[in-house]
Amino acid sequence: MALTRPCVSLLYDVASPYSWLAFEVCDRYTKIWDADIKFNPFLLGGVMKATGNAPPGALPAKRVYMREDLARCAKHFNVPLNYIKDGKVLYTSLAAQRLLTAVSLDEPALLRPLSRALWLRIWSANTDIAQQESLAAACAAAGATPRDAAALLLRSTEPDVKERLRAVTQVAIDRGAFGAPTLIVTLPGGPPEGDLFFGCDRFDQLAAAIGQPWLGPDPLSNAASRPLSPGAEPHERQSRL
Repeated sequence: MALTRPCVSLLYDVASPYSWLAFEVCDRYTKIWDADIKFNPFLLGGVMKATGNAPPGALPAKRVYMREDLARCAKHFNVPLNYIKDGKVLYTSLAAQRLLTAVSLDEPALLRPLSRALWLRIWSANTDIAQQESLAAACAAAGATPRDAAALLLRSTEPDVKERLRAVTQVAIDRGAFGAPTLIVTLPGGPPEGDLFFGCDRFDQLAAAIGQPWLGPDPLSNAASRPLSPGAEPHERQSRL
């Protein structure tokens, strides 16, 4: 189907703190931009392996800078992000990404609240996101009942969910992704592959590309305080890759 307005596709992994920043910006602008904004979990580890990339924290000098940078970014983006204390958590997002993939397929309205709940656990509370009980707690924080959480966790282990995550990750790799967050912008009448933007600091350029206003990373902050809880302000535009 031909596009009738710009499409912004965010590819993210909860292991990435910069993905959280990009996610919150995209979520906030669903109410402002005349564009379709899609939220697509992918597997950062798979992208890293395919491209030969490595996490920024793997290099000591980058790790020191990252701690300083994330502290600044937390204030600038108005996101309660803390530098992770246990780097091992970065390598255990597979179960979380499969869970998000299952949610994107079966309960799309829960995708953004659950994504936020997982980031709050790992990058704000420095809490595990690999164990089943941790994932169930994140589901509860996002508004799922215990029964629904159990069903989603079971669903996340099924072959079609695993294949979906692999497929979305491969699409990102084929398009040129090498890390997270990756944003792909497609325009009505434009090339189907669209334009790729990497990171959380290109939104001014992205906004110009889609012909929409850029009002800063938290455009609603001056009008009213915006609670950043897992289920805060669910938006009506919920779509998938």
